[in-house]
Amino acid sequence: MDAIAAVSGADVYVYTGVFLILVFAVVFHEVAHGFVAYLNGDPTAKMEGRLSLNPLAHLDPIGSVVVPLLTYYILKFPFGWARPVPVNPLNYRRRVLGDITVSLGGVTANFLFALALGALYHIAPRGSLNEAVLSVGIVLNCALFTFNLIPIPPLDGSHIFKYFLPKSLRLPYIRIGAFGFFILMLFMYVLQRHIAVGGGFGLIGYPVRVVLFLTGHGWGGGM
Repeated sequence: MDAIAAVSGADVYVYTGVFLILVFAVVFHEVAHGFVAYLNGDPTAKMEGRLSLNPLAHLDPIGSVVVPLLTYYILKFPFGWARPVPVNPLNYRRRVLGDITVSLGGVTANFLFALALGALYHIAPRGSLNEAVLSVGIVLNCALFTFNLIPIPPLDGSHIFKYFLPKSLRLPYIRIGAFGFFILMLFMYVLQRHIAVGGGFGLIGYPVRVVLFLTGHGWGGGM
């Protein structure tokens, strides 16, 4: 019974740590969108109080609860998002540059968060629960970085990819966003062997290895 209690306690510790990292990963992502929009001349997010790091200002019942549970069931790894920060592209001083930089703001925040966790990974004892939490946190932020760059509307990558399309195709392309969630779920299901976390991390492994390399763990870091 004591052994079972100890294992259960360890599981609770790891799950709680990973959940908190996921919460702040999506919060940082959305706040970064709003902050970069503000730098581009759009005060909408600031006026609506969405530049706050308070998770309650950002969490979405579907993206922050249902989707993480669903993706954990499908991919054995949680994935989700927060309530999108409102921005008004009409306020951008330079429309195209603003759209692109605001879109890149969120994924940049996740990459920087992964770097911060990679730095903390140095001080976590090998085989400890903290090491487990940090390693999952690094992969999780790299997953958010990777998936948000997929050019499926309304993901961030679509706001960049659309400028490579002829102007006549941009609006029909953006309208795909009405079905974007279902397309993404199908994409993740079909390619799960290539994107799921496991041996080599799949597609997520490339940014993971870059993060580990940049934080002094070498190419792979023993994860």
